[in-house]
Amino acid sequence: APSDARYHAPPPMHPALPTSVLVLAAAAPCQLLDDLRDAVREAARSTRFALSTATFVGLTEESLLSGGRFRIDGTPSSDLSVLTLPLQRELDLGERLPHLLVEGTLGYASSRQDFANIWDGLSPAFATRMVARFEALGGFVGAGPLLPIGDGWQVAVLGVGGVAYVDTNARYEGPGAAFSAAVLDGIAVNWDATYAIYGGGLLLRNEGWRWGSTAVTPQLRYDLRRVDPIRVDDVVQDEANTVQWLAAQVGFEGSTGWSISGREVQWTSSLGGKVFDHAAAQVLGVGGYGEVGAGLRWRAEQMLPGLSHVELRGALFYGDGIQGWTLGLSVSF
Repeated sequence: APSDARYHAPPPMHPALPTSVLVLAAAAPCQLLDDLRDAVREAARSTRFALSTATFVGLTEESLLSGGRFRIDGTPSSDLSVLTLPLQRELDLGERLPHLLVEGTLGYASSRQDFANIWDGLSPAFATRMVARFEALGGFVGAGPLLPIGDGWQVAVLGVGGVAYVDTNARYEGPGAAFSAAVLDGIAVNWDATYAIYGGGLLLRNEGWRWGSTAVTPQLRYDLRRVDPIRVDDVVQDEANTVQWLAAQVGFEGSTGWSISGREVQWTSSLGGKVFDHAAAQVLGVGGYGEVGAGLRWRAEQMLPGLSHVELRGALFYGDGIQGWTLGLSVSF
């Protein structure tokens, strides 16, 4: 997850560590390595390094909007990829009980940054190019009652839990490569950790209404997650954090008049957006983004047991300091 200082330590998105680390390295190059690494730890805490990691982990749980490829502006910019597989089922528990909404999500996120010189402004003897990559893999399950509240509207109160693994890799080039590795490895980069994630969500949705020949399906979702370290490589990563986000989407669907093997093809489109809580937005460098998508969907029950629909879909993402796109196939069960 994601300041403007001379040393750009790469939490998964964007933030930098203060120049105090540089001052220490420049003024006392013979100081004990442990003191330098402690200075990196303190600088990481001051820029909420652990929160940026928790926010990055949260990206693997996108269940309402599309995953895709993003570019987050900054110095340097961040290339971010998000891939998720959300599954959702509504279970009928009988006439006297509300339906149960059950969901599961598998997600993957990666972030890449290329720093021309992480010690910019110091002696050329320290010059180091660093290419850093952060990856997160998460799995989540959730369930809760789905309650009708009138006029086709439903609300679901969900409990969610899961686990995520984060791996970071960085390579160094230049005369300061060995020094940079000795100071930063295991703290800012080149570490891995496992996190437990738990929390809840509130989903408001409508079964859909007709607007002429077009079906309209709005959804609004709020989520809160606690990201708690299970295993870490360094104490700077051993900090629990809470992240929150709000997502909304309005879907549209209608007939194209086409068919594939006798199965009608529907056109789809959507407008959506996502907003992060203030603390998460600060470390990301992005407060939120919008999404505009469109696609073609057709029924596919005969292709594979349990399969409902297949959709060819694309989307564009936009926001202050962020842009992106996605194109691919999705399936519904």
